[in-house]
Amino acid sequence: MRATNLGKMIFSLIITFTINSTIADITHIDFLIPGGEGGGWDTTARQTGQALIDTKLIKSTSYKNLSGGGGGRAIISLITETDKYKNTLMVQSTPLILRNLSGIIPHCYRDITPVSLLIAEYQVLVVPSNSTYKSTYAELLKSLNQTDKWQEVRSKYGWADYLKSGEELKAFLESQENSIKDILKLIQ
Repeated sequence: MRATNLGKMIFSLIITFTINSTIADITHIDFLIPGGEGGGWDTTARQTGQALIDTKLIKSTSYKNLSGGGGGRAIISLITETDKYKNTLMVQSTPLILRNLSGIIPHCYRDITPVSLLIAEYQVLVVPSNSTYKSTYAELLKSLNQTDKWQEVRSKYGWADYLKSGEELKAFLESQENSIKDILKLIQ
């Protein structure tokens, strides 16, 4: 599966680069990474750079990690300091879109030019091995709607799965008694 994803990534980059005839003059690409070393964006940028070198599309790369604001610092820098970023690619994903939607940063994907889709954000629901929930997400939601007990649902704030679990939690709470709806109004 990993080789297949790498193949798709390389194919996407080849197609993207062959669209623009001036790309033939580019031998070096700078990567702007909106997070710290070792994170998901960093790994994606470095693996992409290595794939471009391995396939001889470019000769060299450099990497600049610009952490802060959940990726906001990098996207703001890319948009407002364009002269600094010739031949620069920036890795981004859903959290950067969320920063704009939540009003944390004034810029969004509409202010930049997307080049290639490299990141897919899969959602997963994890339950203990001895859980009664064995097959589907729908099974869990059905069970939640049939009980008056509180169920613990966790996610990391600001991540894409936070949105999904938030949608489901809100739908569940709205389907319950008015007292729970009142609690939901208080926490919004």
